[in-house]
Amino acid sequence: MLNFENTEYKNFSPLGYDFASSLKSYSACARLHLPPPVGSSVLKGEEKSKTVTSKLSCKKYAQMDFDGYGLGGAFLKETLGDILTWCNEELPENKPRHLLGLSHPDDILIGTENGADTFDCVAPTREARHGRLYTMHGPINLSKYRDSDEIIDEGCDCPTCLSHITLGELRRLWKSQDRTESAKYFELASIHNLRFIIRLTEQARQAILDGTFKEFKEFFLNSYYKNK
Repeated sequence: MLNFENTEYKNFSPLGYDFASSLKSYSACARLHLPPPVGSSVLKGEEKSKTVTSKLSCKKYAQMDFDGYGLGGAFLKETLGDILTWCNEELPENKPRHLLGLSHPDDILIGTENGADTFDCVAPTREARHGRLYTMHGPINLSKYRDSDEIIDEGCDCPTCLSHITLGELRRLWKSQDRTESAKYFELASIHNLRFIIRLTEQARQAILDGTFKEFKEFFLNSYYKNK
């Protein structure tokens, strides 16, 4: 796995690893269609000092015939768009670019805007486990919804919302000491949060096809983060 740091704009230098050896190993993997780890190159960013090797790394790895490229690591939100732009300017357009470990709504839209094709993250299920549910008007915390007869989101098409289970009942299941009930809560909440994120990517894709991505991004972020 290649590591690079990414806070400066002009200073490109390797980190404390054998860069030439890494290139040799990855080149052999690409030539022989062997992993690392499944035929794609992973470029991992870490915010440790004010050096940037992302562009250099991507330029080198773009010359290798990988099935796809993973971009990930400790990206800061304020520099995420810049880093992805630098990387994707160098990576081949006909190969998928996967953004690892980021799937909050703003991360997905910034990633999409700057060339990322696919995403993964534990956030939707992790936040569900802690009683945090996504809605178009921002996340809600179940701890505030004792005895509520509202559903999570009237406009949601996930099985959880279509079942019309109330926030009050979801809160009861979440707080239950019965393992069967708590497991049921986790299933229902995870289904909802995952569907919310998948629907966001579907909407973003359609907005790109319609030529309205900029307007969609602004509308969504204003709605989702309006209370922050």
